[in-house]
Amino acid sequence: MKIIVFVENIQCGGVDTFCENLINYWPNQGDDFLFICNDSHPGVPYVKNNINRQCEFYIHTIPISWSILKKSSHIFPYRFLKFLAPLVRIALLPIQFLRIYKIFHRNQGGALLSVSGGYPGGETCRLASIIWGHMGRKRNVYNFHNLAQPPRFGLGWYEGIMDKFLSKHVDLFIGVSKICSDSLRVRRSFLKLNNIKHIYNGVKIINNREKSLDIYSKFGIPVNAPVCLMLATYEERKGHDFIFKAFKLASESVRDLHLIVCGGGDKEEIRRVEDLKDQITPNCNIHLTGFVPNGGQLIKQSKILLIGSQSLESFGLTAVEAMQLGIPVVSTNIGGLPEVIGIDGKCGLLTEKNDVKGFADNIVELCQNELLYTDVSRHAKIRAMEKFTPEQMASQYMNEIRHLEC
Repeated sequence: MKIIVFVENIQCGGVDTFCENLINYWPNQGDDFLFICNDSHPGVPYVKNNINRQCEFYIHTIPISWSILKKSSHIFPYRFLKFLAPLVRIALLPIQFLRIYKIFHRNQGGALLSVSGGYPGGETCRLASIIWGHMGRKRNVYNFHNLAQPPRFGLGWYEGIMDKFLSKHVDLFIGVSKICSDSLRVRRSFLKLNNIKHIYNGVKIINNREKSLDIYSKFGIPVNAPVCLMLATYEERKGHDFIFKAFKLASESVRDLHLIVCGGGDKEEIRRVEDLKDQITPNCNIHLTGFVPNGGQLIKQSKILLIGSQSLESFGLTAVEAMQLGIPVVSTNIGGLPEVIGIDGKCGLLTEKNDVKGFADNIVELCQNELLYTDVSRHAKIRAMEKFTPEQMASQYMNEIRHLEC
C-alpha cells in the first residue's frame, strides 16, 4: 500500500522529526510512501536527508497565505498583515483546491495522512483531507501536533464550514497526546465525534556519534560546572522570561551554575529573548547559541533540561530525548507535558506555569541532592523506553490505518 503523507510547515521542528520516524520505522516494508510538502518549508532538506527507506517526494508550489504575507513583511506593518491573513487564506482556497485535486488525481494512494502542526494548522492540510474524501478515497487520517484553537473572531462561519466538511470526510483524527486529542472538541463540529484518538510520539535515541556544538569549550564553562539546557524555539509561549527568572533564583544557591539557551526564531523573537536576558539576568551565566543543527546533542552535555512552556504544549519531544539519556527534566505542567513526564518527582519534576520559586527550587534540589538525581534519571530512562519509542509509534499508526474501512 502507498501511504501519502501530506504536510504544510512553516519552520523546522517536531513535525519533521515525526515524519522521519514514522516513515523510517514503519513496520511493513512492503508499503511505500509519497511525501508531499510546500516548497517554502525550510525543513524539506532535513526530511529528504534523513528518510532512509522507499519514499517519493512531491514538493509543490501551491500558494499559501503565510508564505505570501511573509514576503510582504518588510513593506506592511505586522498588525495589518495579521488582519489581512484570513482574507488571503479564503481568497486562495479555490486555487489550492484545484492544485491539490490535480496532485491526488496524478498520484494514487491507499491512505492519506495529513500532518498538521496544530488545528486549524496548515490550510492545505485540512483541504487535502477534504479533497481526499470528496474523491471517494478511504483511509483518510488527520494528524495534529498541537492543541486545537477556537475560531478567530469573525471567522466562525468559515471555520464552521471547513470543520463540517472535515468531520464528514476524515475517518480518524489522531493527536499526539490525550490532552491534544481532547482539545479538538473546542470546535462545535467535533463535539460528538467518536473517531478521535491519540498516539504518543516516538523519539529516536540520540546518536552518540553525531557531532554538535561543544558547549564547554565554546563558552569557557568549567568541566565540573552544572549546566542547565533550554532547547526550544524563541516563541513567547516557550517561557524564556519564566526560565530566566527561575534560573536567577537558582544561581543564588548553586555555585557556578550555567544555562545554555538553544533555539531559533525570526528577528523580532531573537531580539526579544536577548532583551529579556539582559533585563532579567544581566549577571548570570546564560549563553545563547541561536539555532544549532542536531540541537538534541546538547542534552548529553547538560545536567538538567529545563522546559518553561506557558501554553500550547501538546507533547514535549525534548523531554523524551532527555529522559532517554537519563537527564532529569524540570518542567511546567502545561498541556501534554505531565503525560510525558509522568508522576511528579519520579521521572521528572513539575511545577505550575507561574511558580518561579518552585521551578528554581527544583533546579537546586537536583543539583544538590545526588540521590534524587540518580533516582529520577533511572526512572526517566525506563519510562521513555516503555512508552515513547519510534517503533511503537509507527506500529500504532500502521495498525490504525490498516483497520480503517478500505
